[in-house]
Amino acid sequence: GIRDYKVTGVQTCALPISPAISFVSLWSSKVLVRSFGLSPVAVGRYLWITPLCYDLGSVFFGDRSSRRARRRGGDGSPDRGLVALAATLCAALAALPWATSPQAAIAVASVSSFGGAGLYALLTHDLFARVKRGEVATAGGLCAMAQSLAIIVAMPLVGASVTAHGDYARPAIALGLWTLPGAAAWLLWPPTPPSAAG
Repeated sequence: GIRDYKVTGVQTCALPISPAISFVSLWSSKVLVRSFGLSPVAVGRYLWITPLCYDLGSVFFGDRSSRRARRRGGDGSPDRGLVALAATLCAALAALPWATSPQAAIAVASVSSFGGAGLYALLTHDLFARVKRGEVATAGGLCAMAQSLAIIVAMPLVGASVTAHGDYARPAIALGLWTLPGAAAWLLWPPTPPSAAG
């Protein structure tokens, strides 16, 4: 049942992913304007790229996770290789302060978005593998709640940092690196046997 599922482990991973992805989706335009002096019209030429990379990350990691799970069999553990890859890509957000052009900044944000979407896809796969069909909505709601709370806490802190320091370097570094402990905790969490078929 829901008590057997490592919901706390998934929430531990969901908490740090959400602020990084929200930073990319909510603050990219402001980063381009403040850091590179782009006009709103010029910014519009870039803002379609990160959502596209997010969708591509979801498809890529979801597909790879499903294929590898079929080959590995269900041992109750997440795919550590894919999780490590996705977390590393998501953490690339920390390199944003060293981007020297709008194109480089969008490339960094897109890599992070691709990895963050991958982590979400892997979380979802893990969720469906462990929770009974009648409890998927409850477990998913708990994870969504954790994500929302993380965003509620993190986004005002981003704004406060920008106001205090005048740039986006500190939030980008902090939110990028913050994804790594959550992914590590998820990988180290003792797995429970899959039970979705029950």
